[in-house]
Parts: sequence; C-alpha cells; structure tokens
Amino acid sequence: MKFYRLRQTYKQKLNKHAFSLLELTIVLAIIIIVATISIPLFFNFKEQHLIAEASTLRATLWHLQQMARAQNKQKLLTFDELKNSYSTDNEKHKLSRHVKFGTLKNVLGPPSSPNKQLKKAITFKDKKITVTPHGILQPGTIYLIDDTEKFLYAITVPVAGVSYIRIYRYHNKQWHAYT
Repeated sequence: MKFYRLRQTYKQKLNKHAFSLLELTIVLAIIIIVATISIPLFFNFKEQHLIAEASTLRATLWHLQQMARAQNKQKLLTFDELKNSYSTDNEKHKLSRHVKFGTLKNVLGPPSSPNKQLKKAITFKDKKITVTPHGILQPGTIYLIDDTEKFLYAITVPVAGVSYIRIYRYHNKQWHAYT
C-alpha cells in the first residue's frame, strides 16, 4: 500500500511538470503560423534594402541638382563600383551590404526603351554624373541589384532639356516605373 501511494504521488508530481499533447499541438501550431508569416517578409527584406538605396541615390541626385542651381556652379557625383559607393564634393555614401551596382543576365535596357543587353552597371561617362549650373543632369542609368541577384532596379536620367530622375523595377521580364 505504501509503495502504491509513493508511485501515485510521483505520477502526480510528474503530471504537474509535463505537457499534454494538446498543449504541444497548440505551441507547434503557433510556431508554424509565425514561420509562415515571417519567411516571405525575410525575402522581401532584401528588396526593401534595394528600394531604400535607389531612393537615397535619387534624393542625392535631386539635392545635387538643387545645389548646382542655387550656387550656379557645376556639381559632380562619382561612382566607385569596387568600393560599392558614390561621392559628391563633401559626402560619401556606401551602399548597404545587401545591395551592389550590377545587372542581371538576359535583361534588356535601358528601361525607357529596352532593346540592348545590359553590360554595364553604370552607363554614365567615366562613372561620373555632371550637373550643370542650370541643374541639367548628364543622361545615363545606374543599375542596382541585391546580393542574391534576384531583384534589379534602375535609376535613370533621360536625354531631355529638363532633367528628371526615375526609378524602375525589373519584374517578370519587364521594366516598371517605381514611384
């Protein structure tokens, strides 16, 4: 009788500290739901870095354009593909470690009239963008890709009397204007 009570007391203690099958199933279901939601967000994270860098570059070009007009002075933006950076007179910006200058295979460009295979990540002469004192930017395109080479964005300055800067996204074998 004493042994039976001891055994029963031991089982009661064990049950207090153990998990039921229902509890384990609920926890497993919660983990699966969280994983299902977070995995697509992780892959979208790479593209968000690319969008941020493209937007920063566009903002830098726009700022340089305004400075050239305000100071009535030529401005210059220089790219360094090896260091994955670009610089102005007084500022240097290094791209995120998830983003680099580059193109993808079998992609036609430029985005406005895609008819030639992309060969260079930066099409500006000598990898420099010149902004005239009137705020006119030299025409060309900069291509940015993520480190997994899944996403491609382009920042373009078309040939025009008035310079405007556009961002394009390459998706499903087509260029789409990104705003």
